[in-house]
Amino acid sequence: AGNIFVTEYNRRLIKCYNADGEYLSQFGGSGSGPGLFSYPRGIAVSGTGFVYVADSGNDRVQKFGPRELEMNNESALDSDARFNYWGEQVLDEIQASDNPKDLSALDDSWDDASFGTIDYAYWLTNPLELTENHVFSHIYDPVPMTVLTGSSYTIKGIAYSPSGIDKVDISVDGGITWIAVTGKVQWSYTWTLPADGNYVIKTRVLPTGGQPVESSDVRNVKVDNSQVKRYAPVPFVAKSGIPAGIPDFLVQRYRTLPERYFIYRKWF
Repeated sequence: AGNIFVTEYNRRLIKCYNADGEYLSQFGGSGSGPGLFSYPRGIAVSGTGFVYVADSGNDRVQKFGPRELEMNNESALDSDARFNYWGEQVLDEIQASDNPKDLSALDDSWDDASFGTIDYAYWLTNPLELTENHVFSHIYDPVPMTVLTGSSYTIKGIAYSPSGIDKVDISVDGGITWIAVTGKVQWSYTWTLPADGNYVIKTRVLPTGGQPVESSDVRNVKVDNSQVKRYAPVPFVAKSGIPAGIPDFLVQRYRTLPERYFIYRKWF
């Protein structure tokens, strides 16, 4: 017999037991992100081992695979996986037949049309070979030609140096100025987005005891907030300024921290 899955509604968890009722594992937690729940109500297991959870508070059904994943891309963006090291399972599947195809250890657009793709085929024909003196920095977020909106964006990447890394720098103006990132082997930089336009992101590594090595991995991105809607604040009207004769029940109160605004309308 197979395993038994139980929803814990108030704790936002899914627990797994074997056929004898012995506890095996659990997953989930409170939240709205992938793998998290808000009052899971129902659960079902398919004949191929996929687990479907009715995540009622988030108004969705989540699907969980019956196997360990090496990479999961549930975003709508494509993922550049050319610098990944794949385990034996993925490598065996890649080499078994033509690519790209649905790989069992990867969750991407082959599994759900709303997911982005995982570009592993480039790795097959252009593997990254780490030599004795190889130094590199790779940007994996954002992907090339991303359009950025909002007030800030966190750029993420990885770096390697056989002698160690003193620091990693980033440039968002094509290499004119450089700023130290947070982290080394895995690094990030929160960029306060400038005016709309096209920008070139570069990185470089300062190896321990060496000179800075600029990476050939470049990201061309666009900042475009022209379509972002901005709303003017509700105008303030003091309650004392409401004309005489307007009943209290016609006064609409809107709370906007840290002030309270009052709007009134007249009889017609």
